[in-house]
Amino acid sequence: MMTSATTTSTADRAGAAQWSRSRASERVRPFVSARPALRLLKQPDPRDDESRVRLLGRVRGEFSEMPCMRVTCAEAARLFGLRADICARVLKDLASTGHIRQGPDGRFSRLAAAV
Repeated sequence: MMTSATTTSTADRAGAAQWSRSRASERVRPFVSARPALRLLKQPDPRDDESRVRLLGRVRGEFSEMPCMRVTCAEAARLFGLRADICARVLKDLASTGHIRQGPDGRFSRLAAAV
């Protein structure tokens, strides 16, 4: 007499065969062209001057609305929702134009208003 552990039904065998076919299809990778897709070429360049000016204005506005704010580059990136490298460039640009300053501790803050 056979036990239920050693008996394999036809449904179990069919399920196993289907599973092995699906796993085999996952191992095969489709050919990907080295040339960029045309839809990628039609997207607007995110580094245009208009968006850069808007970003600089937004960050400059945040510093003017919160005059006591002193943030590191990482804190500013989280606050403004930017990648760290983009935020570093924006802060350096604003510091070089004199809108904000970078202290010796590396924190950025608004310049003191002239009285």
